[in-house]
Amino acid sequence: MMPISTEIIYLDATDSTMNVAKDIWKSRDGKINTPIVVIARQQENGRGRMGKKWVSTEKGGLYYSLLIKSPNFGWDDIERIQLEVAAITSQVINTVSGVQTTVKHPNDVMLNGLKVAGILLESSSNGTAKKPDYVIVGIGINLNQNTFNGPLETIAISIKQVTNKSTLEKTITDPLTQKITALISPTN
Repeated sequence: MMPISTEIIYLDATDSTMNVAKDIWKSRDGKINTPIVVIARQQENGRGRMGKKWVSTEKGGLYYSLLIKSPNFGWDDIERIQLEVAAITSQVINTVSGVQTTVKHPNDVMLNGLKVAGILLESSSNGTAKKPDYVIVGIGINLNQNTFNGPLETIAISIKQVTNKSTLEKTITDPLTQKITALISPTN
């Protein structure tokens, strides 16, 4: 697969990588030439589907958003794209870490029956377009947490808890970005 040029923004902490990506779209008036990746090691207001909170205040996770202008799909394709992004995320995790994850409809990646990753797509248009002006693909992956507290200990797991090895963010983000961009980029 030929590498696709992207702008990458790394943050130690933020409220939400999705919000940062949306703010970039607005501040540039939609004038972006390449996909933009926002990566944070910690976020205060991560979110999942249907307004659920994605707990991401502990360092050890990967909190990632990919902003793409004029994606190559229409409004009716959002659910399919979300499932394909979940499958890509599962495949990348499996390849990089050697574990076996599965996709739980519509947007979760499961490891040993527990949630290791979640996917959220947000998009917008001027209201009359047949396809979004942009899409933001948000992905949270539990990479290197040693434990989860409270209600999370019965529903969440990290790759490190299974492999006993730390996973470098870049080993996940590079193939993830390439595969997702190839899937939905307008130059596809």
